[in-house]
Amino acid sequence: MGMSFPGGLARNAGGRATEKFREAEQEAADSAEARLLRHHPRVRSVPQIWHQDSAGNWNAEGATAQWEVYCEQCGDSDGPADRQFPPARELRGPYKTRHQARHAAARHERNT
Repeated sequence: MGMSFPGGLARNAGGRATEKFREAEQEAADSAEARLLRHHPRVRSVPQIWHQDSAGNWNAEGATAQWEVYCEQCGDSDGPADRQFPPARELRGPYKTRHQARHAAARHERNT
């Protein structure tokens, strides 16, 4: 005799998943993988000054009245915009308002 689980999923008497259960598991795995592969752009104010420490890490100081979008999944590795790949530089902006930067980030997330 089989056992039923919420959502109509079932396992047979041997404990093996039925075809419907396997399909649901695969859909959930595909959905989780898709979430990991999506881009996650972030909005921040444009730093006034960038400097590199002895380990090669970029550090920002101050802020300007402009905004930028950065996306690590696009290869944006932090640091000044002029040191990024062309697609990352284009996404960076700068944008005049935070609203414009958020709009650009949302559009980027939808289109990737």
